[in-house]
Amino acid sequence: MEFIAIYAGLALAISLCLSESEPQSSRLKAADVNSASPDFDSTAIYRGLINNYCVACHDGTNEAVGLNLDALNVVNVSENAEVWEKVVHKLRTGDMPPPDKTQPTTQERRALLSWLAT
Repeated sequence: MEFIAIYAGLALAISLCLSESEPQSSRLKAADVNSASPDFDSTAIYRGLINNYCVACHDGTNEAVGLNLDALNVVNVSENAEVWEKVVHKLRTGDMPPPDKTQPTTQERRALLSWLAT
């Protein structure tokens, strides 16, 4: 049960991540993580993080980018394991998001990496 609450908390953290237009106050607070219910839909949280930090450039409309994260399934990451492995590599090395774009917090980055790696 504790594992589910932690996982749900991490999921909540990701959905509340900072987008370029959101104020600092929109970031997740520790109290939000602790209050997440075990039946919370954690995949929505991870989709929110990807949408906030990645989809502005990787939405399929920019052929030069060549990656559409907006259309990929985050519920079943193994469906597109090759693509998600590349995403994990770019996140781990700090290559993505680019330095001139809003960056996820360390907690958000770790949570997303953990989600994609499992």
